Amino acid sequence: MKPIELKDIQKLQTSYDQKPVQNALRRVLSKNELSNLFDKTEVKPSVQFKFSHEIKTLPVTYQKQSGRCWIFAGLNLLREQIANRFELKDFELSQNYIAFYDKLEKINYFIEVMDDFLEVDQDDRTLQFLLKQGIQDGGQWDMFVSLVEKYGVVPKEAMVETSSSSNTRFMNQLINVKLRQYAANVRRLYAEGKKDEIQALKVKALDELFTFLTTNFGLPPQAFDFEYISKDEYKIIKDLKPVQFYKEYLKDTLKDYVSIIHAPTKDKPYMKTYTVKYLGNVIGGREIKYLNLEIDELKALVLKQLLNNEPV
Repeated sequence: MKPIELKDIQKLQTSYDQKPVQNALRRVLSKNELSNLFDKTEVKPSVQFKFSHEIKTLPVTYQKQSGRCWIFAGLNLLREQIANRFELKDFELSQNYIAFYDKLEKINYFIEVMDDFLEVDQDDRTLQFLLKQGIQDGGQWDMFVSLVEKYGVVPKEAMVETSSSSNTRFMNQLINVKLRQYAANVRRLYAEGKKDEIQALKVKALDELFTFLTTNFGLPPQAFDFEYISKDEYKIIKDLKPVQFYKEYLKDTLKDYVSIIHAPTKDKPYMKTYTVKYLGNVIGGREIKYLNLEIDELKALVLKQLLNNEPV
């Protein structure tokens, strides 16, 4: 192996000095971002975002500084049905409500999954991945379905956003510190032969993190009054339970949908379902699966759903 010598650097600099375009670019980049150089402005006029079939939907929602896009997308699908049923001009379901229970379920999932790693070496790759990853904001369609079927949904007014729910990074870091502490402690208890103390440690960890979540997100409502304006008339439905609200006014529609992907790799034949080990939130909930389809089939299904005036 040959090290870089001073004379090599001098040759490289001499070569660079003979490239006038690079010298010009250096001056440009001193005041501009590199990514701007790859912006093909001549292409933009041809992208006009006009479509042959466009679905009329409610105004956009804003996830702010969080990774809850999947929750927002899922709830946006459901809110259209509520808005159509009650003839609402604007309506949102509480993203914070679902995010709270997602965090709680992921915490419990992590705690229980650690039982699979009580005897492995601390350098076990799967264990190290789980410890590094911790819990995050992101999720999958089947995780969303599990949450809604277990906890229902509520209007946004029943559980509004907080600073932490809209900006989750620091809160997630603190949660993951506590989860890593739990993992270290439960492995230590097991190694010391104190298996009878593990359940108490689980209860303590879940209690502490539930308290932390509630302090940051607020306490989820057990019941609420649904107040709305329809055709300029005030209406109210009193004392609704979240699961009742979902089942009565949305009719368990989530069961009609599956997650489809296009993964053109040799190890994933088409027309089969796939999952990811240790990916989940609600223990005993809907199994996370992806149906792998050829791209033409995927496009055809997307088009069919759009032409049926259903968001995708």
